[in-house]
Amino acid sequence: MMISATGVILLGSFVRRRLAATLIVTGLALPCSLMSIPSATASAATPDVSSAAAANEVSLQWNMSVRKNAVRDPASGLTLSLEGSWKPLSGSVRFGAKARQGLGVENDLGRLSPKESDFAVVANFTTTTVPAGEGYSPNVVQKGRYGTGGQWKMQVHASKKWGTLAECRFEGDQGSVIVRDGTNTRLDDGSSHVVACWRQGSELGVTIDGRITAIGQNVGDINPRSGITVGNKSASGGAEDQLDGSISCLVAAIGRNSLDRALSRSGC
Repeated sequence: MMISATGVILLGSFVRRRLAATLIVTGLALPCSLMSIPSATASAATPDVSSAAAANEVSLQWNMSVRKNAVRDPASGLTLSLEGSWKPLSGSVRFGAKARQGLGVENDLGRLSPKESDFAVVANFTTTTVPAGEGYSPNVVQKGRYGTGGQWKMQVHASKKWGTLAECRFEGDQGSVIVRDGTNTRLDDGSSHVVACWRQGSELGVTIDGRITAIGQNVGDINPRSGITVGNKSASGGAEDQLDGSISCLVAAIGRNSLDRALSRSGC
């Protein structure tokens, strides 16, 4: 059962609206006494990662300390190369200052493609207020491109009432969905926030500072064909995709207990 820090269970509200064939789901908060959710680990739809899949579990941890225009993870061997406009800060990297494009790129050769396994990607970051104009959804981190049949993506979007909020996009060979934060946790408040995009069994979700929004949705095999980008979707990405903020930590994990493992290292 998934219970938020405020003592409510957060579910998905289906069929809010469709945008470019992607289902967008916004969470609802229900009192615990009214609803219960089967544990993801007990679900019959949970992929079996106890044998072959467990052996393929991989992790990534970038603490965003820059050396020679790159951030390195000695454990995984994966290196995030920084391009365009960016600025190293104490323990973080600043992207998007003065509306200039900048990002980090890493071709992980498919190592962080979860396919049918559980997975989680966690970012510790700050953001300024996202413009309310149509099409603005700045990227924090993503792997894979829209419409290719394989993508996981963390991004932020504007809300007239709540300011800048987080959302996660999942695309597999059976469809795509955007899961929006149903707790309405404002991110453009000058503070760092820990955001996680994840899959556990038959559930997809977004977690912000420990508060959970989860839905039951099967998008199938998530097998992105391109590498990881941080801060923007690509070197040619526009202002609508550019994160205006700083990232201090990025963690990704695949396989058993991936969400717990990734969150436990969210401070890098």
